Amino acid sequence: MTMIELRAPELQFLAAAVRAALGTADRGTWPRDLDANTLVAAAEQHGAIVLLDRVLRSSGAPDDVVTRVRTLARSQTERTLVLTRQLRVLLDLFETHGITALPVKGPVLAATAYGHVGMRGASGDLDLILRAADLDRAVAILGDAGYQRVEPAIDEHDHERWESEAHLLPATAAQGTLVELHTELIGNFYTAPVDLEAVLARCEPRPLFGRAVPVIAAEDLLLYLCLHGARHMWSRLLWTIDLAALLRAHPAFDWDALVERATAIDARHRVALGLHLAAELFDAPVPADVRRCLSSSPRRLARAAALAVQRMDAASRGEHAPGLIARLRCELAVRETHDQRATYLHRQLAPNARDRAWLRLPRGLGWLHWMLRPIRLATRYGGRGHEHAPPRSTRISLAVVIPTYRRTEALRRLLASIEAQTVTPSEVLVVDQNAPGFLDDVLRETRVRLTRVMLDQPNAAAARNAGFLRATSTHVLFLDDDEVIGPEFVAQMLDAFRRHPQVRCLWPIVHFPGKREAALHAWQRFHRRGRAIAGSSIFPVNRAGSGGVAFEREYFRKSGGYDDLLFAFGHMAEDWELSTRMRARGMTIWSDASLFIEHTPTYDGGCAIRTAPYEEIRRASARACMFRQRIAAAPPFRLRLRDLVPIARFSLLSSMGRADARRAVLRHPLWHLRMIADARSESRELLARHGARYSDAARVDHLTHADVGVVAEERAKAAV
Repeated sequence: MTMIELRAPELQFLAAAVRAALGTADRGTWPRDLDANTLVAAAEQHGAIVLLDRVLRSSGAPDDVVTRVRTLARSQTERTLVLTRQLRVLLDLFETHGITALPVKGPVLAATAYGHVGMRGASGDLDLILRAADLDRAVAILGDAGYQRVEPAIDEHDHERWESEAHLLPATAAQGTLVELHTELIGNFYTAPVDLEAVLARCEPRPLFGRAVPVIAAEDLLLYLCLHGARHMWSRLLWTIDLAALLRAHPAFDWDALVERATAIDARHRVALGLHLAAELFDAPVPADVRRCLSSSPRRLARAAALAVQRMDAASRGEHAPGLIARLRCELAVRETHDQRATYLHRQLAPNARDRAWLRLPRGLGWLHWMLRPIRLATRYGGRGHEHAPPRSTRISLAVVIPTYRRTEALRRLLASIEAQTVTPSEVLVVDQNAPGFLDDVLRETRVRLTRVMLDQPNAAAARNAGFLRATSTHVLFLDDDEVIGPEFVAQMLDAFRRHPQVRCLWPIVHFPGKREAALHAWQRFHRRGRAIAGSSIFPVNRAGSGGVAFEREYFRKSGGYDDLLFAFGHMAEDWELSTRMRARGMTIWSDASLFIEHTPTYDGGCAIRTAPYEEIRRASARACMFRQRIAAAPPFRLRLRDLVPIARFSLLSSMGRADARRAVLRHPLWHLRMIADARSESRELLARHGARYSDAARVDHLTHADVGVVAEERAKAAV
């Protein structure tokens, strides 16, 4: 069998550290030329930070690296304890209602394979297996307990047919993580389901977490882990480490039973691949005759293993999704038979519920979705280049930037919600665009330690840029002064950034009071742009708003910041323009279905768009759209035929939240046409004066041109 080896030196050291932690190799020494940032980022990405911590000090690593890893490992252990408590509550809850729930992965896997619940690190979710007849009742029980049902994380599933699972989120991150309820142990479109009743009959109750917990048989668990790893193309080392730890914990493993069950569902190749990776990378005790028995083609197995190693290396560099061709090669490499490969291709090319929601066609034209589906696949996986997350510092800090203008009570509510956070932001910057003294009483009352930055001219885009330039934290959260965040918000956002290095721009679900579910549905339907991060509630979206969006510091700098000229000209649409620019630069915007911001519209203050006369609002909308379309066109800033659609939409068709907007267009068509003509000439004149800033669309940077207008700054000192 061909030997496999990880390519990156950081991954090689990480694999050696894992072998030492598992007791299969001696502890190595710290190489002098090793990049500590890359190593720590890779250990986080691959779920091996706890195992790395166990052997790092004895390897001669620098003290600062040891401290960073120990801090992360401690955080992982604390999170694991939260998940363990959550799992115990769920098992007690289901047992009270007479429902048998079989936990897999998570704390139970850590306890049975690693010998201690804190050895594996925190899981991204909790998986429970139920009988199909109990699924609806279990969902209702969790709903009564405060959980909220969300869409499955893997969006290739046709949700109109996929009825064997449910995904539910607790109310806050402090209560745990995403719960996945399944009615099949190994169920997908490419493998026959395992007999669940037989799996339940082979379970044994074991004393864990202060109660008897049903534990899946080692042979069934290994089969599940192999198919789960193959499903995700073995992109994380953790899934291979699990196999090695499980086999070392069960020296009397029944190999004949494993081969028989893998053969029954046509999964011998996937099991052989998982065992091959575990044996070669982490010295898992796999008998040679078993490996020969499971693998009918050593060359095919070696090719699949090489592709898996490529995915591991790519994941450590921060690639969040492979390209279309790479994905196709990996998926076909792990398929068992020609029928499975044909089924996979058919499923990928067949339109699903998301395609139908993306473009609703009249009855009789549904066949067009078969032609559009390949275009969507190419756009999602092949239309944009890979985005690499740079090595991330293990210490993540958050600055909150709040532009405010002519609002006091709304700002008091927001500052009170920041004061109530379980994790205090590193910085809070209030960008004051008011007359001197307007906010003195509000800032004097708050106990939040903040920095006050004053601007001489109100401009929301310039205020955000100014707050960013004053902040020093690794991440920046922009909040509008009429928003409110829950007490776990900062902790949950930091956890999302820490656990998912590829997430560098995060826009939570912003909702009106009492409209959380409606906002979540709208986000999933209208903003979603691709598949979610497996095992999480984080999914890519097509745009980011102005208030409530968070950036990694260097990522926001790469975006070029908010366009202060656009806001000064049109008083709106700076967030749309920023999102369009980010997409053009291959940057990804994410959202989190478990992270919410309440937006309470305040009609006093702000940019006064809500209370201004209709003519002023419509004129601002037309000016903003006209200017945005011109700068997106690049020099010579000429409007194109396709720009007529958005111009007509914003200048004539949009309601702007006013019941009289469309009727006004019908009553005064000549005024609206003259307004559009004026906006066209005014936008052209503005670009004639400032065209140099937009001369190179790929390098537009409003942060370097920022005239922040800072006239004073003071620091309000108070006990937090």
